[in-house]
This record gives sequence, structure tokens and C-alpha cells, in this order.
Amino acid sequence: MNFDFFKLCFIIYCGLILYLSVIPLTLPEVPEFDPKKLLYHFTEFFFFSFLAFKSFKNLKVVIGTGSFFAILTEILQMFVPYRYFDFYDLIANFF
Repeated sequence: MNFDFFKLCFIIYCGLILYLSVIPLTLPEVPEFDPKKLLYHFTEFFFFSFLAFKSFKNLKVVIGTGSFFAILTEILQMFVPYRYFDFYDLIANFF
């Protein structure tokens, strides 16, 4: 049996990101530039990229997967109550 710890962690982390992205907020959030929120997004996708690179060991696959996931999470938030697509969050996700 070929068990890859990093692939399992990557899959679980992807699920966690998706789960956290679709939790509705209880109060409306005002779309504004918030450096602290951008730091959270940057940190979240830093760990995503680390796990993706350890899993696939191919930079093109990591960049493609990360870009897809960054866009996917922001688009999903358009359909969640009191959440919205935020261009600044998307840029933080890419970096």
C-alpha cells in the first residue's frame, strides 16, 4: 500500500478551506480593504501551496491547482449569505 501523508493532508486541507468558505456570516460584512484579512488569506494559501508542492512536486501543477482553488473559493462565497466575491482576497490567495 502506497500511503502518502502529504497527499492526505492536502486533501483534508482542501476540504477545510471549502468548508470555511461556505459558512454564512451572521451579520453582513462591508466590502473594504482589510490588511489583517488579507494576511489570513495569504497564510491560508501559503500552507495550501506547501502541501500541494509536497504532494505533487511539480510547480506548474501547484500553480494551476492553487489558482483554480483561489478562484473557486471566492466564487463559492457569492452564493453564501452575507459573503461576497472580494478581488483583494483573490489577489492575496494568488500570492
